[in-house]
Amino acid sequence: MDFLVSRSGPQLDTVIERYDTSYRVGEFWLGHVSSGNLEVLEDTPDTQTVAAGSLYGPLSDLTDLRGRSKEDLGARALESDGSFALAHLQGSTITVVTDAGGSIPVYYGDGPRGLALGTVVHHVAACSGLTSLDEVSVVDYLLNANVCYPYSWYEKVRLAPPGSVCSFDVSDEKTTYTYWEPTEPDDVCDPCDVRKWGERLRKQISSAVEQSIQDKKNGKLLYSGGSDSRAILSVVPRSFDCTPTTILDRKNREYKLAKRSANLLGRRLDWIRRPENFYRSGVSDRIDTIGPGRDFQHTHVFGSVASQLERTDVILGGYFSDTILKTLYMSNVERRPYKPEQLSEPMPDTIKERNFMEDISDIFIDRLVEKVQTRREKHHAYLKEIRPFTAGNWHNLWPASGGLEFGSYMATTRLETEIIEPFVFSQTYKLAAMMPDTARIDSRGFRQAFSEKMGSAGFWPTSSGRIPRFGGKLGHEVMRQIKRWRTLKERLGIEAGYQGSWSPDRLRSAPVRPEDHFDGASCNLLYDRLQGILSGVGPRQFFEMSGHRQAQVRSLSLGFSVS
Repeated sequence: MDFLVSRSGPQLDTVIERYDTSYRVGEFWLGHVSSGNLEVLEDTPDTQTVAAGSLYGPLSDLTDLRGRSKEDLGARALESDGSFALAHLQGSTITVVTDAGGSIPVYYGDGPRGLALGTVVHHVAACSGLTSLDEVSVVDYLLNANVCYPYSWYEKVRLAPPGSVCSFDVSDEKTTYTYWEPTEPDDVCDPCDVRKWGERLRKQISSAVEQSIQDKKNGKLLYSGGSDSRAILSVVPRSFDCTPTTILDRKNREYKLAKRSANLLGRRLDWIRRPENFYRSGVSDRIDTIGPGRDFQHTHVFGSVASQLERTDVILGGYFSDTILKTLYMSNVERRPYKPEQLSEPMPDTIKERNFMEDISDIFIDRLVEKVQTRREKHHAYLKEIRPFTAGNWHNLWPASGGLEFGSYMATTRLETEIIEPFVFSQTYKLAAMMPDTARIDSRGFRQAFSEKMGSAGFWPTSSGRIPRFGGKLGHEVMRQIKRWRTLKERLGIEAGYQGSWSPDRLRSAPVRPEDHFDGASCNLLYDRLQGILSGVGPRQFFEMSGHRQAQVRSLSLGFSVS
């Protein structure tokens, strides 16, 4: 998927080896990875255009792009779909177009080695000579599991804005035209016609799937058997050879439920066995794959698992639905055990924390924590301008790459085979931004969109105990009874061992030791970097403290160096 543009060209073999195709265009070197997730749109001696991700619609038609203004390019991007970032090189100018949500991150920096930009943050840092770590970003990442937009892991490397057309040239000029932002609809808190929103969502996801499988012979679907993967499978035409594929340690309850629901949708489930200690292996390679500053624990499709998926034309997934179309990131929701969710008054300044986040700000240097807060407050102040009632719910969703589990998406897009995530598509993101919160509660809009398409598969429980076609009091009562039955089976020994999707070998399930993952030089680098941000505790003591397991895992990123 990746592309890299550099005035000086890469200086490190580790960077050069990542790009199997390179050109000289005017004053710039362009490298890109040949894969199903990158398309060369234009290839002439004086012009190069590449699109990372997937791109459909007017923006992909180069006969209509040459000589266009940023406003014209933005208008075409607004009508295009996919999950994309486009880079156009001509003479001394680079033009970058990002999709509505910024789902394919593009970083840029102009340092002692000149201007560089691309999709891999540490390669941009190396080519521009801007490799100094941003300690504020590091603390932000350890506290919040991501880095606040527009900053990055490196001091002077920044993230290009979503929904924008940016031009860079050798004279260090950068101009930006923003063609779309997720402005808040006036009726965001009002009762809505759920049927209408369901129809719009189903039409959009069906369109995304149809575009992605056009001219393809076969495909796979990353299939957990949950509501989201069932929704995607339900709109894949029966005539298309699509194999739902689940990745698990063993054939547990999750596997059996996925197999049964796939059968009810007329498909046969394939199983990829996850290697032992999968999540504890290859930490440095995982960080290299998705870039430091993202939660590498969520690289589910990686290594030998990834290689088993690539023997197909296209891979579909169901990522991002929970975050952008349901209530996972919403603070103004009253959640009660086994009762339907209820929408409460708007809470624009409350950002929902995930259940694994830890309040550990007291162990970092005060001035760094204060700067983290200042950055977050500035980002939030702007969100409140465009989303006055729902800024808190969108704090980690704009750009889309701010999602805490975005590392999962970044890992899959780096497969050689084309990966399609319809819920991340630009038009899906725009639709979600306009959807009233009353359609998100209890997954009402989502259920309206896909319940009928799921057919009898919608009545089969998921691993969480939900029945995808049931909501309200009935759905939650059914889920309560399913969980009671499962608890009884566990006590009777009918079901024993781990029954969920995650394997029990997660890094945070055991003491975190840098020496298990890095050589001596990298461990020393990690400890030195930690020393510069900790207050009152030493680096080695930090790894012995209890209640800090998530931050300890994330801090392993400090042992990674592009050089």
